[in-house]
Amino acid sequence: MNEAIINESKLIKELKTVPMNEETPFKFYEGCICHMHWGWNTTRNSFYVVTRLSDHYVWFKEIPTQRLNTEYSKTWGFQKGYECPLVRVIDKKVIPIETHGGEFRLKRNTWGDDHQFKNDIGKEYCYMKHHGLIDGWDGKIKEYDHMD
Repeated sequence: MNEAIINESKLIKELKTVPMNEETPFKFYEGCICHMHWGWNTTRNSFYVVTRLSDHYVWFKEIPTQRLNTEYSKTWGFQKGYECPLVRVIDKKVIPIETHGGEFRLKRNTWGDDHQFKNDIGKEYCYMKHHGLIDGWDGKIKEYDHMD
């Protein structure tokens, strides 16, 4: 994983100025930054950018993470802390600085009326086998824990 350790204040301030995936319910679109939270006894985050769409599939490329340089992270030797995708805010748009790995596609799904969380009805997501669900990133910094 190509990770950068960054100063938290500048990026957090920039991200707060940008509306992120506010369409309700969430729908994928080209250039959309997405997030997947996964791990069995650890907390891991993966971030992706949508590269193209069809009626039934979404194509993604992974975005490297950047860890925030906080006292909390330093206390745990950066095995626990906060991270976000390697992005920058340019003209009120969140743009990935780089991607890595190949492009991959996943089946496009929508939560139905029988979903237990009523706020998610109609929301689009993709399922990655053995990992979890990918949906729109809310623009917030995510906590990670790589301690096993």
